[in-house]
Amino acid sequence: MVLPLCARLKTLPASFLPRNFGRPPGDTTSYFPAISRSELLAPEQLVSSWSLGGAERSRQGANQDPGTASAGGAWLGRSAGARARPPEGGPGPAGECSVPPRSAFSAKRSESRVPPPAEAPLPFDRVLVNEQGHYDAATGKFTCQVPGVYYFAVHATVYRASLQFDLVKNGESIASFFQFFGGWPKPASLSGGAMVRLEPEDQVWVQVGVGDYIGIYASIKTDSTFSGFLVYSDWHSSPVFA
Repeated sequence: MVLPLCARLKTLPASFLPRNFGRPPGDTTSYFPAISRSELLAPEQLVSSWSLGGAERSRQGANQDPGTASAGGAWLGRSAGARARPPEGGPGPAGECSVPPRSAFSAKRSESRVPPPAEAPLPFDRVLVNEQGHYDAATGKFTCQVPGVYYFAVHATVYRASLQFDLVKNGESIASFFQFFGGWPKPASLSGGAMVRLEPEDQVWVQVGVGDYIGIYASIKTDSTFSGFLVYSDWHSSPVFA
């Protein structure tokens, strides 16, 4: 076992060390006699205390006032106390909400043989998910409550006629999609989606074309759905989450 420095110095003759060894400038007291007069810790205690890198004082140094402690204890106390805890600062800037806002819905059309309304919001009346209540099944419109970027998608079954539909935001088309039917004996499908940035009270809906382009279909075996969800929010600028 290697002895700590203080324990090893104690075994040396006083003439072996310089007079001012380990002392501040101007202190002419011999370091060795100071060590010999101190109440030294046992070697294993010093090793345990020093192994913490000065993070805490030895039990002897911590319980003594530096002005009245023995020379060895005061020396250990100054070494451990060199790392003073910095003063506490003021509160930092506000962070983001720990629970992000949510907005999502999905709905499908009921089975119907009646042609859908042309150039008007298309209702998807059978709600699958609408926990926040941002989608209105009666009108087919989604109304934004949380500002941010959203993704909307439509999966339509095409039958008996060609189909053209638009994703519409506040009366303006976001994206348009088309599927030619061509008299096939089986239903076809048409899907489309887009991302869009919304502000509170913006509305998004699906709108089919005019004339022969209204062939959206739903039955007990096949569905047509309209879904949307919040990708990420700008909640910090929203009166809802300010």
